[in-house]
Amino acid sequence: MATRLSRDQVLEMCAQRDAGQITDLWLNDTDLSGLDLAGLDLRSAQMRNVNLSASNLQNADLSHADLQNARLMLADLRNAHFYEAALAGADLSEANLTFTYLGRADCTAARFSGANLTMVDARKVNLSLADLRRATLREAKLNGATLELADLTGAKLTGANLTAVNAQGARFTQADLRDADLRNANLKGADLATASLIGANLADATMPDGTKHE
Repeated sequence: MATRLSRDQVLEMCAQRDAGQITDLWLNDTDLSGLDLAGLDLRSAQMRNVNLSASNLQNADLSHADLQNARLMLADLRNAHFYEAALAGADLSEANLTFTYLGRADCTAARFSGANLTMVDARKVNLSLADLRRATLREAKLNGATLELADLTGAKLTGANLTAVNAQGARFTQADLRDADLRNANLKGADLATASLIGANLADATMPDGTKHE
C-alpha cells in the first residue's frame, strides 16, 4: 500500500534536502494525491509509482525527476518544468499542462488522453507509443519530438510546431492539424487519412507512403 504523505511532510523533506541533511528526495510509491505542491523544487526527485492525481504542481520544478509509472490524472501542471524527466508509463490523462515545459523528457508509453497541452514546450520529447487521444496541443512546440507509433486520434494540433518530428507509424485519425508546421517531418507509415491538414506546411516532409512532399 502506498504511504500517504501530507504537504507539510513533503515541505520538510525539501527543507532537509536544501539544508544538506538528506541527499535525495525519495518519494517512490507514495500517495500525494490532491496535495498543493505548487512552486516546489522537486528536481531529481525519486517518484516512481507516486500518486499525484488531482494534485497542484503549478510552477513546480521536476527537472530530471524519475516519475516512471506515476499517476498524474487531473493534476494541475501549468507552467511546471519536466526537463529531461522520466515519465515513461505515467498516466497524465485529463491533466492540465498548459505552458508546461517537457523538453527532452522521456514520455514513452505515457498516457495523455484528454489532457490540455496548449502551448506546451516539448521540444525533443520522446512520446513513442504515447496515448494522446483527444489531447489538446494547440500551438505546442514539438520540434524534433519522437512520436513513433503514438496515438493522436482526435487530437487538436492547430498551429503546432512539428518540424522534424519522427512520427513513423503514428495515428492521426480525425486529428486537427490545421496550420501546423510539419516541415521535414517523418510521417512514414502514419495514418493521416482522416486528419485535417488545411493550411499545414508539409515542405520536405516524408509522407506515409515514403515519398517526399514537394
